Amino acid sequence: MPGAEPDARGPDAGDEEVELTPEWVELEPDDPPSPRRNSAITYDPSAEHILLFGGSDDDSHYDETWTWDGARWDELSPSGSPPGAVLEPVMAYDGSAEETYLKGSTSGGGAVTETWTWDGSSWTKEDDQVLFGGAIAFHATESQMIAFGSTHLWAGSSWGELDPDVEPSNRFGHAMVYDDAREEILLFGGAFEDIDGGGILDDTWTWDGETWTEVDGEDNDESSPSARAGHAMAYHADLEVVILFGGSAGSNVFNDTWAWDGQSWTELEFNETPPPARADHAMAYSEAHEQMLVFGGNEGFDTPEFGDTWALVLTDD
Repeated sequence: MPGAEPDARGPDAGDEEVELTPEWVELEPDDPPSPRRNSAITYDPSAEHILLFGGSDDDSHYDETWTWDGARWDELSPSGSPPGAVLEPVMAYDGSAEETYLKGSTSGGGAVTETWTWDGSSWTKEDDQVLFGGAIAFHATESQMIAFGSTHLWAGSSWGELDPDVEPSNRFGHAMVYDDAREEILLFGGAFEDIDGGGILDDTWTWDGETWTEVDGEDNDESSPSARAGHAMAYHADLEVVILFGGSAGSNVFNDTWAWDGQSWTELEFNETPPPARADHAMAYSEAHEQMLVFGGNEGFDTPEFGDTWALVLTDD
């Protein structure tokens, strides 16, 4: 992706190339979810909306299910019993089964992990087991649901640990997403100790279905996101890049935006003010609405949670 402002073809471009620039826009929908951090989020292409579950503030862990249709938030009333107030839930959409998978801990730092599926109207508990680590992503080409704190594969009824020859170090607070253009899962950053005590990572890895590869990128030491945890990543289908936003490293909290094009990271620059610095926010890309959505998070320990909604949209130059 050349330069700091990637180009893309607009939906009505026809045969004429249209120069488009990504810009952050704050949205002001009626009745959004309450301010919170650590919500799970993913895009459901079958329903053409973004699905959000749970999250927490200093007083509560939420068990609510919400959708975003490009303009408004709607709280759903799932049939049956939804997941409880699981801690730090993560979600990914399984394109083969046309279901969303949710994974979350039932006791903070306490290893027991529940796995649930969402079929569009109800939640179903699939499994609970001891499982370390946070992020999950669906490898569409290989039809694999992968979890990483260490490498695990969803085997239909439980998570099975894989033993690749090389893999990233065990970690938490990292971000992981499927890069459709390159047909690989991308992983960046995280922490291997208490975030306040150090151990923050800035490494970039890809998973091709069998092998993890650490990717330095071009001039990685100078041109990649700084070490961080609690950041978010999502694949931007129109630009064919992975977008990374925010995160923190101890007392340093970020609001920078980066794009990964399969070879290197590029920091994006904006004409307008981006969202305030934050970590532990939710971010997903809606193909139907050509929006990269950011919701919630906070600015660090002992700070109020955000309840704002932002969209990274493409605008004409």
